[in-house]
Amino acid sequence: MGQTVAALVGSGGYAEVVLTDAAAASPLSDKLDLRTAATLPAVHAQIHEVGRLRVGE
Repeated sequence: MGQTVAALVGSGGYAEVVLTDAAAASPLSDKLDLRTAATLPAVHAQIHEVGRLRVGE
């Protein structure tokens, strides 16, 4: 396999394998366990979309 990544996907997000655009994927550090890593895309989306926070805030 290749690099472990996290991404928000349109559907099938709980599948073991999904297809998504490379721009939607972020590489994960080997230091993160998968349970923690799985929360990152959703938290990122909440901060930027719901909280409307921007760089520097």
